[in-house]
Amino acid sequence: MDIIRTKVFAKVERAVALEVLLADRRRGLPILFAMVDRVGGKISGCERAGKRLSGQLCEGRHAGQPCLSNFAEGYRAMSEKDIDVCVNGFAKSLPCEFGWIMSVDDHAAFLAEFGSSVRKVDQNTFLPATARAFAFGGVWATMAIDVKTLHLDHSLSEISGDDAQQPFKTKSWSFIHFWLNRHEQTKITSLSKGVERDVEPHVQALVNSVQSRGIETMSSLYAPRVTLSGPVRKWLKMLGYTRNKAASEPRLTVFDKPTLRGNLIRIDADAGGHGDLIPYIEICVQGAGFQSPRLTIVKPDCITTDESLTALLEQHGDDVRYFEKHIAPAYDNALGDCHPTVTRLMREQQIRQVR
Repeated sequence: MDIIRTKVFAKVERAVALEVLLADRRRGLPILFAMVDRVGGKISGCERAGKRLSGQLCEGRHAGQPCLSNFAEGYRAMSEKDIDVCVNGFAKSLPCEFGWIMSVDDHAAFLAEFGSSVRKVDQNTFLPATARAFAFGGVWATMAIDVKTLHLDHSLSEISGDDAQQPFKTKSWSFIHFWLNRHEQTKITSLSKGVERDVEPHVQALVNSVQSRGIETMSSLYAPRVTLSGPVRKWLKMLGYTRNKAASEPRLTVFDKPTLRGNLIRIDADAGGHGDLIPYIEICVQGAGFQSPRLTIVKPDCITTDESLTALLEQHGDDVRYFEKHIAPAYDNALGDCHPTVTRLMREQQIRQVR
């Protein structure tokens, strides 16, 4: 398993980006670039780039527009002059829909992920290994990304000791991915299917229990909305759960509780739409590389007061405990050999499982 940290620099000076990429080239790192002509543009940036760049380039088309790269048909090295042309030319002397240039530590990993395709690189792009990129064409026009593969055993100290302004000398934010190889994926899938067969009777028992509970209320699209987070947070705190601020969103509050073997029991409380409140409160077991199916643990009802919301939640405390007693341990026993560092990162950082 690999842990990959991505830092996003929304505003970066071209001169600083050029300095970073030139330093990486002098260290012997491959430099990759790609650009796509502007949609409806009168001047072809790809044609201009082809005349100004010294290396042999790969031409193609992306979404019907001409594109250019130095990796689609085999890597072509770039000179320092070429790097300068790209960094200072994107959207200026080289009009384009998007363009990017990056240094990569693992050329093979990059090509295995991108293949021969030319893709846009922005703050949402997953880069599979250590890399530094300067890109044009995203929300912020010009931006930079710094990607680092972390050592599994030392990832927490590496994250805590990281300088948020380096290497592009400006403010950034970061998020974490973890990457599973094919062997790990196959093993986890096989174990998960076995657990799902074992817990099926308990899953059905929980479903029946949730459906049988609840309070009688009048449904109305115009019922006043009550605050979801307060009563739910108080209820789950009593049950031993902690709010995960990093994973929560404006209308989705996430709560976690560690298991005995280092996985997480995760509860999502989603404040749905219209006047129907308590629409979705779901529970699952989550670990390094797996997630159990989500199960509803509160019967959906129309709630019009904080008191009726609290009363409904109290009806379902036993359902949460049933999940903890009969379903979570089965996943814990079969898939509980995850590294505790990853579980801690899942609680404290923003994690994306991408493979």
